[in-house]
Amino acid sequence: MASRATRLNPGPLGVERMAILREYDVVRVVRLVKPDRTYNGTERVMRAPRIGDVATICHENKPDDPSASVVVEMVDNDGMTIWLADFGRDELELVRRP
Repeated sequence: MASRATRLNPGPLGVERMAILREYDVVRVVRLVKPDRTYNGTERVMRAPRIGDVATICHENKPDDPSASVVVEMVDNDGMTIWLADFGRDELELVRRP
């Protein structure tokens, strides 16, 4: 089952904090459960998601369901969409929160 939480740096006294992935969070792809997933993007720059890609959660399909997927978008420096795809939260780790 997918988890909405991802590990953050340890807090005071070394206690590990957990963060719930939310809309607009910047995330890194850490796993591709379905490497041949469907994705969209801008012609000429579009490609499939890869492990290590950094992107933004642009929609939570069911915010109250921890097993629900999220829609994630990766753009280039010109704002063109490299890929837009659904991911399980367990495939992502939090990079930063806006």
